[in-house]
Amino acid sequence: GGSICHINNGELEVGPASAGSEPGPICYGRGGVKPTITDALLMLGILCAESEFAGGSFALRRAGVEAAFSEIGKQMGYSAQEAAFDCWRIVNANMSEGVRRITAGKGVDPRDMCMLAYGGNGPAFAAIQAEDLGIDKVLVPKASPAFSALGTLVADPSIDEERSYLAPADSIDLHRLTALWDDLATRAAKYFADARFSVDQVTARYQMNMRYPGQNWALSFDINVSQGLGDLSFVHDSIGQKAVEMFNKRHMEEYGHIREHEVPEVTGVRLATSVKTASPMVTCGFTAPSVTARVAKTRRANLGDGYKETNIFLATDLAPGHAVPGPAIIEETFTTIVVYPGWRAVVDDAGDYELTRHQRVSAAGIGPESGSRD
Repeated sequence: GGSICHINNGELEVGPASAGSEPGPICYGRGGVKPTITDALLMLGILCAESEFAGGSFALRRAGVEAAFSEIGKQMGYSAQEAAFDCWRIVNANMSEGVRRITAGKGVDPRDMCMLAYGGNGPAFAAIQAEDLGIDKVLVPKASPAFSALGTLVADPSIDEERSYLAPADSIDLHRLTALWDDLATRAAKYFADARFSVDQVTARYQMNMRYPGQNWALSFDINVSQGLGDLSFVHDSIGQKAVEMFNKRHMEEYGHIREHEVPEVTGVRLATSVKTASPMVTCGFTAPSVTARVAKTRRANLGDGYKETNIFLATDLAPGHAVPGPAIIEETFTTIVVYPGWRAVVDDAGDYELTRHQRVSAAGIGPESGSRD
């Protein structure tokens, strides 16, 4: 949201520089003078200066926003609205391309996956990126704005440390390996003791980092998993052969090939330890009858196909079973969920949102001519 929109050698770019939260986007009214993606969302009507923002802690301001995008438009040869729309298009393309780089590098087809959108700004973009990637379902947790913090609170306490150790897999020094893991286990036991967990409660995953000669990056895999710490009986003469077999299996899973006639090398050992703790009960499923939600208000917004009167729904009005057909905008306390044309959102039993695509809308076909003019 804080990524700055600017002209670089005659081309419109978004980021990597960011306005951060101080001074933040222009619309925060805290002294920011450079247009950001949050300012673009305000220009597009996805965010609104007349609505409460961040739970009513402050209001967005339009002062200076249009002038900043007018300056970009002047250099590019079009209006402030078109400049804001193009910034929206570019940031979507940047994020989609980031997903493609990662999934393609791991041989994963995103069309087989579901997209999880979290954070304050993720749900404003998720469905249009899913559209671009061929993904048919997006999940937005009710706790989306605090998703990372919630994860920290409910995650099992864990300690994950490693030590460097270089050796061909067929020439492993068992005494050195034992000493390294023993040291890591001692450190982990101390950490958990300080947190009042006993050694018997700890699940220990002894791991090795390995690679083929000449590779830059190593892969990690479990060589042994045990309940409790200190049992290193698995470290014996055949560990090298076992490690090669497990590494080749892991390499095939990750990259789709192995080097059968090469001896991998160990680059390090790891010990990943954790203690299982109670997790909160989470409701799931769709047991409530489906009913179309009540529209709270409308405003002119551009969700990719031009400025139109768009239905606005307030999260405080929504309950499990409520359906929101796109195009629409759902205003949560600390996030904004955009239900783009061709998409539909339904609230599940836990209050989370499931967005599904029921009609193909070509994101590639959206452009300044069709999507940004008033």
